[in-house]
Amino acid sequence: GNIAYAQTTQGQHVAFKAVLDGSEELRILKYLHNQGVPLSMDDFHHVIPVLDILPREGHWLAVMP
Repeated sequence: GNIAYAQTTQGQHVAFKAVLDGSEELRILKYLHNQGVPLSMDDFHHVIPVLDILPREGHWLAVMP
């Protein structure tokens, strides 16, 4: 998928990943997002957390640190 990088107003670096609507990848990212954001690096367990998922013209943008 396509990836873009940005910085939040708090100075946190994030990546936006474009994912097709209805895809298996979107289903997995929504599942991870619903698990919540880990409080520490020890809670990541080798998975990048999904901070948010935003709709965008037939795609979704997954926001990740």
